Amino acid sequence: MVGLKQLQTSGFGVVTGASRKIVSALAGIPEETKTYALVLDLRAPRLLPPGLRSIPLDAGPYLYAGSARGPGGTKARLARHMRRHKPRHWHLDWLTGAPPALVRIAGFAAFATAAECDLVDWLTAQGADPVAGFGSSDCRHCVGHLVDIGSGPELGDLAKILGGTLVWRRDIPRIR
Repeated sequence: MVGLKQLQTSGFGVVTGASRKIVSALAGIPEETKTYALVLDLRAPRLLPPGLRSIPLDAGPYLYAGSARGPGGTKARLARHMRRHKPRHWHLDWLTGAPPALVRIAGFAAFATAAECDLVDWLTAQGADPVAGFGSSDCRHCVGHLVDIGSGPELGDLAKILGGTLVWRRDIPRIR
């Protein structure tokens, strides 16, 4: 990811080591948000490790629906996801920790009232396909919280319809 060499966070939303554009975007996340959507562009097919059921992922755009209820909230969680070098704690770390030539973060939005499942439900209703078992080990409602969005809706549409805030996206007309 251009300009994101060593993104750090104190765990309380203080971000250092990122481009001014990203730090500014993270600062714009409303405090009351607890749910986020992170769009990833997989530039090559990926096979996740056996501990994650060896899930094969095709190249293309994916949206991860996550929540951040701990210290620092959504700002700290997104800052962590943008850091390449980190312990692999969550399923998503296996993607966000990959080199930018393989996986690029393409945008993110924050939500104060919509839950992770609301994001996944809406995307599924639009024809997107959840990746079974990815990021949803604590969820009894969703097949997965990583969704293959293919040529699906724009991140801005998701934010607008579910009352979120489009925080940042790369300068691309459509997330494809």
